[in-house]
Amino acid sequence: MCRILDGLTVGTLPGGWVLNGNIDPAIRRPALVLSTVDHYGHLAEIGGTEAEWLGRHLRRIDGIARKVLGAQRLHVQLLNEAGHVHFHLVPRYPDDDRSVFALALLRVDAPAGAPDSASAARSVLAELT
Repeated sequence: MCRILDGLTVGTLPGGWVLNGNIDPAIRRPALVLSTVDHYGHLAEIGGTEAEWLGRHLRRIDGIARKVLGAQRLHVQLLNEAGHVHFHLVPRYPDDDRSVFALALLRVDAPAGAPDSASAARSVLAELT
């Protein structure tokens, strides 16, 4: 691991991936973060094992995360500025303003009763493994 993932990992998934709840205090909804364990600067650099696992499981992660988060949709955003290819999984709820883009949704409150990021990540992980 590294200083970015050290202590932040809710759970390790097969295929070289880890799942976390979003820890940025400015983010007000229960977003999840799916990251590679190894350092890659770009999606094109990830290894065959990581790529294969992601391809086989992203649809399943979407379904489980929407159920756990009570979300209508799940926006999957690729970000990799931290030295790890990582995807932010951002829930969109039925009452969300449809004109708000996914990145802006991170700054919008989730509905009452939505789980916090860490709890959601643990629940998704439990169903994936």
